[in-house]
Order: sequence, then structure tokens, then C-alpha cells
Amino acid sequence: MFVRVPSAFSQRLGHCAWKGRSSRWTNYSRKLVRHSSSFSGLQGNEEIRTFMNKLTATTNVSQYIDLPMIAVMGDTSSGKSSLLSSLSDVELPSASELTTRCPIMLQMKRSNEKLAIVSIQWKDIPEGMQEEDIYFDAIHVAEEEWETLPDDIAKAQSHVIHVVGKEVARDIVHVQVHCPTCEDLTVVDLPGIVRSRVKGESENIVEDIKALIEDYLRNPRCVILAIVPANVDFHNSQIMADALQVDPHTKRTIPVITKPDLIDAGAEKDVEEPLLGRKTRDFLMGFHMVKGRGQADLDRKMTIEEGIRAEQSFFSNVQPWRDVKEKDIFGTPNLRRKLGNLQLGMIRETLPSIIAEINERYAKTSRKSRTVTDIHVSDQQTYASKLHQECERFRETICTSSLSDISKNAVGERVLVTLSNGKVLAGTIVRALSDGRVYVDYDGRDSTKRRELKQSELVFKMLEWTHERFLNKKKGDLWEDDEYAEGLCIANGDHRHDILKPIAAERVRRDPGWILPYIKKNRTEDLPIFMNQEVFRAIVVHFIESECYSPSKELVSSTKKLLTSVVEEVLNDTPELAHYPGLYGVLHHRLTDVIASIANRSMNQVKHLFEKECFPYTQDHYLQENLAKLKHEQIIRQLTMALGLNGEHMTSKMPKDEIKAILEAIAKQNQEKSMDEHMVEDMQHALEAYGKVAMKRFIDGIPMECWKMFSSFPQDAEATFLDFGDEDLRRYVVPRDDVRRKAQALDAEQAELQAGLAILESLY
Repeated sequence: MFVRVPSAFSQRLGHCAWKGRSSRWTNYSRKLVRHSSSFSGLQGNEEIRTFMNKLTATTNVSQYIDLPMIAVMGDTSSGKSSLLSSLSDVELPSASELTTRCPIMLQMKRSNEKLAIVSIQWKDIPEGMQEEDIYFDAIHVAEEEWETLPDDIAKAQSHVIHVVGKEVARDIVHVQVHCPTCEDLTVVDLPGIVRSRVKGESENIVEDIKALIEDYLRNPRCVILAIVPANVDFHNSQIMADALQVDPHTKRTIPVITKPDLIDAGAEKDVEEPLLGRKTRDFLMGFHMVKGRGQADLDRKMTIEEGIRAEQSFFSNVQPWRDVKEKDIFGTPNLRRKLGNLQLGMIRETLPSIIAEINERYAKTSRKSRTVTDIHVSDQQTYASKLHQECERFRETICTSSLSDISKNAVGERVLVTLSNGKVLAGTIVRALSDGRVYVDYDGRDSTKRRELKQSELVFKMLEWTHERFLNKKKGDLWEDDEYAEGLCIANGDHRHDILKPIAAERVRRDPGWILPYIKKNRTEDLPIFMNQEVFRAIVVHFIESECYSPSKELVSSTKKLLTSVVEEVLNDTPELAHYPGLYGVLHHRLTDVIASIANRSMNQVKHLFEKECFPYTQDHYLQENLAKLKHEQIIRQLTMALGLNGEHMTSKMPKDEIKAILEAIAKQNQEKSMDEHMVEDMQHALEAYGKVAMKRFIDGIPMECWKMFSSFPQDAEATFLDFGDEDLRRYVVPRDDVRRKAQALDAEQAELQAGLAILESLY
């Protein structure tokens, strides 16, 4: 079963429902997977850094893929801003109030020229905002304007806070720094940890900052640069406690001790021991110590370059740092080189898996945002099998109908039984065996013909009394008696019962007397030696209407229900449609209308077939053949039984006189039949012969019409959408609010992942 919405409709629907996707992404993403396995596409450190810088600076891939990064975290006034200024050669605000309101990404690159670019990477754009509402024109800062850079960063941060309407935001102020003194390095400065809010700040500011920091802490590829002032107990540091929660094995945490000049005299050992790895955890990447410019230095307008020289002088002259052999753990220049090498190693190590994750995530997102186009059921065989089963049940119903088998021997039917002497007795079938034999309760068994039956081969025994255990049997009750194999006991009443024999099917035929009421009701003035056409037609119409019409309607109805279940299953199994209740409704309405129209059309065809069958006619040669056969079967049955040709009483030789007597007896028996008896026998033969021909038309015609319903449905379903225009799409393809937001998020994610793949492709 395949239900296809027209292609033009599908294209418009896809355009309205979701943004179109280009297949070129699929093509080159496969190529990127091959490159990522060998990592041969990117040659040298420069290309690796370029790729990662572009990935972090121009896309939001980091929202969906954990990227390697270095994040600077610590309490407010811990020396973070001073350290970052020294690392980047960029003056950052370092006032006593909360200065960093959103992440600031410092992307540094060594260059002969001095240049900075300040821009914004949006992550949480408020719903309803348009592009013009959030637009921020990137600020380019030349060397001669370098002193304006802190204000430009503050301007970008203020714009973010204004747009999102919060005091803390996830959106990133991105600062590209090109400088001769820079190391190729990217670090992210996060708002300082606060434990309480001050007057004028929102009630959520503490939790908002904590949640923002946790986003970076949970990234397993993020190196935590934990800033701890030297005058604060290292073991009670909040940032160290947070870092150990996510990095218990201390593989990606670098504690950086600041403000060593504030250590109380005599307390240097308490700082020196953890710095050198004594009496503390074994941090894989070690500790580091820096001395940035203090507030007094900033007030004196000390430059970054002067501050680094002062730092070098401090560690060269002040005890106990002067005597420490591991000189590379001191100073900002050493930290720059350490972090630069560390970052390059991280990128080289993780890049293959990052590329693979981008491809995998892109494929998954593409599947989620697949447009609603063709609606189909893949398991066509299931529904075809169900319809076949319905047709098979219909065939069985028609084959067991009266007109299909006029002479059937069923329990309750009046029958004629041919005796071994050729005589015929009437009775009613009371039980039927699986091999076709039947038990017959004969007319006059308990009175008029009892003597004759007692001497016949039709009963085992006719008992004038009943065993005591059978005294409670009522007339007509049946039971078996083990004393007589295959015998069936039947109660007569008056404490008598008989034991019946099973009779072979060929000795039993239906009593045509059931036709007499039709003859009497439709009797004409015609000479009764001719078969009455009106009687024949009345019987045919009666059986067709009473036994064939209802099953035919039920088969059409079952096919309609089957098609309806197909539509409902398909619509319900298409997740995208749940997002568009209006579209679901119009599809369901139109498709069920198609089914109703097909069913009505088929039902009219069924009615037309029945109207034709109410006027019996055929040119099938089997009618005459069957009719001739049936007319001769009765006399042949009588002769076979009387002459012992059936094997039951066969004799090797029978005198001619005896044969003549048998023939005369049979002839006399037939001559003594009334005109009505002759008419009903002829009528039964005609009905049986015609029924076999007519019922074949039903057995084939009705299921064929239902199969036509089944096969024409896809084409009719497609045709119903030919008038479905753009205005209809705009009316019905309206997603729920939550679905619309999800679709927008998927669009954004896919666009970011595409951008990431495009960056990588451009480097090959």
C-alpha cells in the first residue's frame, strides 16, 4: 500500500513546513568522514588552528558538540581579568564591581600587525526577536585605537545584556586579537563566582552565574584554568571544589595561583607546597603561578608590558620563588606557551572524533527535520494478506449458501433415503459425521412405518423398552451406546428408543418438498407439466438477497475499514504530522472522503451485480451438463441400490425376473408421484445446476471489486490533492508553538553543523 501526496504539493509542503536542505552537504560529509579517519586532510599546526578558530569564532557548533577549549574560572576579584589582559595584551575592565556579564572569548594569534575585532556570537536569542533587533556591527580596532578596546568590549557586552534582558547571558563576546606578543591561543573568560547578590542585582544572579560556569565545567574537552588567589586557602577554594566535581582525577584542571605578593609573611610555605605538588592532589598538567597588576598598578596606569616585566622581576628576586628550580611554572609568558602547546595538542588529539561527531549529529538532525512528503506503508504485504483473508471468508460463506449447494446434507435438513430395495423413505438428519455419513430420524419411525423400518437396514435395533438408566430421556434425545458400534440412540418417548445406523452420503438426497410453498405462492394457469419460471426466479432472488447480499456488503465494508486503518496508521506513524494538527485534519478528512467515495462506487457496482442476478440467465454450457447429470442421478441411485451394485448386497447373479420386478417397482414408485412432486424435483435440479454457475460470479465478482478498491486508492488519494494550492498550505501547515520552536532549534542546529562542515571542507 502506497499513499502518495502529489509531488507539487509535497514540494510546497516541504518549503512551508521546513527550510529546504541541499544534498551537497550529504555528499561532502561522506568525504569528511573518510578524511577524519586518517586525519590526512589537514596538514600542519596552522591549518589545525585555523579550523578550530573558525569553528569556535564563526559558528555555534559548541552548543551541540563538545569542543576543546580553555576556560578561565574563579571568584570575583581573584585576578582573572588581570591574567587575561596579560595573556592577550588586551586591557579588560578590572573594577571591583562585577565586570564580566557574559563569556568573553579571546582568540589570540601572533601577527606582525596589531589588530582586534569585537563581535557577538548569539546563543539564546529571545523568542520573537528579528535579526535587526539583535544586530551588532563588528568593531575593528587598529593599533592606534588600542586604548578604546576595553570600551568596545564593554559596549558589546552591554548590547548582549540589553537584548536578552538578563544580567547574565550565555551569548559570547568574541574578541579576535592579532598582536606580535601574542601566543596562538584561545581562552574563554567567564563571570566570576559570587555567593550573594548586592543591592540592585536580580535575585537569580547567583544561580545564573553558577549555571553558566557549569555549562563549561561539564564539557569533557574543556581545560579548567582555576584561578586561586594566593591569600585564599587553596583547599577551601570554591572553583577548586567545582572543578573536582567534574574532574575528580584532575586530568584537565590547571590551578593558577595569583597575587603572590599578598601572602602574609611566613605563610609562603602554605602556598609553595601545593604549587610544587606536595601535600595535594597530583594534577596532571601541574600548577602555575602568576603576578598580575594590582589595582594600585592600574591606578598608576602601568601598562601590560610593564606589568610583565615587573612580574619577571618579582619571581627572580622574591623568596621562596627565586630558589624554585622549576622556573617554567612561574610567569605569564611561560603560561602562554604552556597553554598554546596544550591547546594545539588537544585539538590534534580530538579533531578526528569531533569531525565524526559533527557528521553523526548532522545526519541525526537531518532525519529529525525531514519534511512531510510521501506518506506510505512499507509493509504492503500485510494489508494485501488481510484483504485476501477477508475474500477467503467471503468465498467460504458463498460456497455454503443454499443456492451454491441446494442438495447439501446438513443437520435439520429434510432428506430422502434410498433403501437397498430401491424404495425411498423421508426423514430429517439429526447428526452428521466428518466422512459424509449421516443419521436420519425417519418419518413414521414411532408409528406408521415402524414395522417396515424394523425390517430395513436403516436401524441396528428398534427397542420396545428402555434400559432403566435411560428412563429420563425425552423424545428426540440422542446418545451413544457402546454396545452398538457407530450406533446412535434416539428416544421415542413411552420408555422406548431406537438405535440408528449411519447412512452413506450417496444414499441421501435433499427432499425437494421445501420448494412446494414457492410453487403454491407463485402458481400460474400454465399447465403444471412445465417448470414455472416465476417460481425459479423467486427462489433464486430469495437466496441471493437473504444469503449473498449481506456478505457482499460486509466484504466491501471490511475493505473500507482496512483502507481506513491504513490511512490512520500511516498518519499516526508519521511523527511530523503530529506537529501540524491542521494539516493532519485536512489529510485525514480528504483521504477518508476518498475511501468513502471508492466504497460507494464499489457498493453501487455490487448492487448492479445483484440487480442483474435477480433475472437468472447464463450461456455457460455447464448448466446443461449439470442439469442432465442431476436428472439421471436419482434413478441411477435407486437402480444401484436395488440391484446391489453398490457393494452392500451385491450378488454374483440375479435372475431376470427379479431384475424385471425391481425395475417395475422403481417405475411404479416414480409413476405414483404427484405432479407437484415431479415439479419440485425438476425445480431442485434446475436450481442446483444454475446455482453452481451463478455463485461463481459472486465468488469472483465481489472480491474483484474490493481488490479494485484496494488498488485504486493511491491514485485517487493523489488526485484529491491536485487542487491543494499555496493558500491551502498557508492555512493548514501551521505547527504548534512548541513544534515551531523545536523546528527553529533544529534549523539553527543544522545550519551551525553545516557551517562547521563547510569550514573543514574549505581546508581540504
